[in-house]
Amino acid sequence: MVFCGIITSVSYERSVIMKNLKIHPFIYFIISITYLEIIMKYIVTGKILNTGLIYTLIFTIPIILLLTILTKSFNQIVNKILTIISMLLITVYFEIQYIFYNLFSTPFSFSTIGLADQALDFTDIIQDAILSHLPLFIVILIPLILLIILIKKIDNSHYHKESIFTLIILFIISYTSSFITLIPYKKDDYSAYKLYYNIDDPVSIIDKFGLLTYTKIDIKRQLFGYELTIV
Repeated sequence: MVFCGIITSVSYERSVIMKNLKIHPFIYFIISITYLEIIMKYIVTGKILNTGLIYTLIFTIPIILLLTILTKSFNQIVNKILTIISMLLITVYFEIQYIFYNLFSTPFSFSTIGLADQALDFTDIIQDAILSHLPLFIVILIPLILLIILIKKIDNSHYHKESIFTLIILFIISYTSSFITLIPYKKDDYSAYKLYYNIDDPVSIIDKFGLLTYTKIDIKRQLFGYELTIV
């Protein structure tokens, strides 16, 4: 009887712990975004495991830290809403890129806005592209669906100023460190350094850095230009 009581007590404590267990937004974002980047990498390049996955993670961490700061800076309700909105926007963007790539065999960039305008004129084509690739379209939705199901498990409690300041310091360190990783291969013809700064090859940039970093590079080049290197 005593033994049964101990087992019951342990089981109860374990259930209480599991019930109160919370998922930190950083953990959710890093798993979800890495998952989406791997899916997009496979769609665009047919590859999954190579050195590009390491660079993708290195350059995505600052973005994830920014999202964490955003979703820990306000009261709990606002933070939960911001978490859902952030993931919704990211998911929609990955879906748009997926559809665009299926239609035009090239990733969307600001230099291809004309193609996007043409696609919007033919909504039936877009619908056919979604329906004909529906399984992968749904696969991209999985992190968002899980978020909606597990939103109560996400720890969106408000961080104090000291904790937010720590996250900002970590963001600065991770952002700076990501560029340092490019320097050792600066002189290689098709290096990560030249893909980031000089080479216009969307597929290779996504393969090396992931979709979100590719978008950041594309915006920077559209705003400030860049010195094109032809390899």
